[in-house]
Amino acid sequence: MPVKRFIPAALLLATACSGDPLRPASFDAPEPAAARNAAENSRAIWTWYGTLSDNVTPTLLRGDGLAVDGVTPADPPAYEGGRCAVRATISWYGAPNRATGDAFFAPAGGTSDPLCPAGRTITVVIGGVTHQLQWTTTVSEVMQVAVNETRTQDLMFGPTPTLPCARIIYSLEVGSQVRVTRTAGDTQGTAGEWTIESDGNHEAGCYVFAKGNKLSWNGSIYYLPFRASFAEVR
Repeated sequence: MPVKRFIPAALLLATACSGDPLRPASFDAPEPAAARNAAENSRAIWTWYGTLSDNVTPTLLRGDGLAVDGVTPADPPAYEGGRCAVRATISWYGAPNRATGDAFFAPAGGTSDPLCPAGRTITVVIGGVTHQLQWTTTVSEVMQVAVNETRTQDLMFGPTPTLPCARIIYSLEVGSQVRVTRTAGDTQGTAGEWTIESDGNHEAGCYVFAKGNKLSWNGSIYYLPFRASFAEVR
């Protein structure tokens, strides 16, 4: 299976000049632009797993233990864009200037749902302490990945107000990117499916805003193995 190494242009931009540190970088939350054209883009269902693909190593960044309705217990847990305030989109079939191919995920912040008015969370275990957080992420250019192709790339989560970081990033610089594989679909309307899993040492770097609001790795790392899959809903 071919493996390509890739650093998303959006992440390079975010680490070069991240703007107002009190606001999420556009890489973390591109969804507002996509949301204005939600009917033109695909929704997605994300599933978060309790082990890596070896079915042995426990994941420390995982789901909340609930089904897509945000109420029913489920293993593995799943999140559907447009339900329970979850935002999950893939930008491809909308306006040409927004056809990035990016997959955006946020467990909260979407349309309010009386069953789960505060949205949902993901579970993050750091130093043995479990946190229920609402981190967002964008997996860049997934639509451009061919079926059965695997690409290794950087991935950022944030904002991270409970950590001494502005963002955490699985990065080439830190020595641990993520592996993205397309398992189904195409760019012509057949719904796609992808897997994503931490790679290398499964460590994410702690990035802070430095001079000029540039995101810079401060040398700290967090061991956060994770595995997820996401499926396009057309």
